[in-house]
Amino acid sequence: MSSVKKKNLKTEKKGAEKKIIIRSVACFLVGFLSGILVLKVPGWLRDRNNEARMETKEKGYDAVELVRLGDYKGIEVSLVPTEEEIQSEIDSLLEEHTNYEQLKTVARDGDKVHASISARVDGENAESAEFSDFIDLGAGLELPEIEKSLEGMKSGQKKKVSITVPEGHYGDSLIDGKKAEFEVKLDYVCGESILPDFNDEFVKEATDYGSVKEYRAYLEKKLSEENKEDKVEYAWTKVLENSDVDDAAYPLVLLEQQKKEILQGYYDFAKISGITRDEAFQQFGCESEQDFIDTELEDNAKDGAKDILVAEAIASKENIYYTEKDYNSILKKEYEDNRDMYKSKEEFEKKNKAYLKNTSLIDAVKKFIDKNAKYVS
Repeated sequence: MSSVKKKNLKTEKKGAEKKIIIRSVACFLVGFLSGILVLKVPGWLRDRNNEARMETKEKGYDAVELVRLGDYKGIEVSLVPTEEEIQSEIDSLLEEHTNYEQLKTVARDGDKVHASISARVDGENAESAEFSDFIDLGAGLELPEIEKSLEGMKSGQKKKVSITVPEGHYGDSLIDGKKAEFEVKLDYVCGESILPDFNDEFVKEATDYGSVKEYRAYLEKKLSEENKEDKVEYAWTKVLENSDVDDAAYPLVLLEQQKKEILQGYYDFAKISGITRDEAFQQFGCESEQDFIDTELEDNAKDGAKDILVAEAIASKENIYYTEKDYNSILKKEYEDNRDMYKSKEEFEKKNKAYLKNTSLIDAVKKFIDKNAKYVS
């Protein structure tokens, strides 16, 4: 299973309150699961909550005793786009139109270069592999053979290189899994960046809008709609911010489970992408797997553990549970996203039981939070 999908890579989505958990690097940011029912336990089912709490005690901890819950029911959540969110969109637009000094020099590992790539398989053009764009050498975002071939080339130089393309790399049966002949041209090595000015003239050239004022109005409307779509994640982020878990209180068994899932996600991503494990970690800002373990793994594991602990504590207090139907729905969706790495759904479930149960409970609690939240837009 792609465990980066499960708990690891967290990104704040255009604002401090919009925290989205990336549940699958292998599937590249698949959407959050939906349709999870949240039920208050009626009459004869009231002991279900106690059973769930007993289950956490069997793991060696009781979430209710470890979490200091803040406000979580009836919380007010603003969906109004912040200036930070708007500026982030503007910065992204400027970055897309950034130019660079065009250096006539030799490309080295670590350089940003502009290159033009084409490929042929059995004499036929593979259009899915053709592009002319910037490449950060050594970042591992392109095929390793392409990046390596560019190193040592001079600006304007061309080179042909034979590459066996990993299955699924381009999503094109013509070239995926086949031996292809690539023509690689180094257009130039990039020097200092040249950022455009954000003014009416730039907006007219880069967008469908006639002025900065019109473009900002568009961004406000666009972000407002996106925030409404992600309102559950806003609310859940606020619940997490309102709740505390002491660093020393995190159960070791839960942290170790999270670390294992996080690392496995990167391993799965590397396997699917046809790159080394270190290259997989490099694509997310770390120098190597060991660098990630030394600098980020512990904090990411605590983030994932906090999600679980807070959900368990709220579920215990509010008698929230998930049904077998809910669990099976998640199992089906997750297996479809990761089936290429497992022989059967039974094997997938066996190896990911804890994750599936945690995800089912968290989604059930999120549904409860959403139902009781007060959204301001």
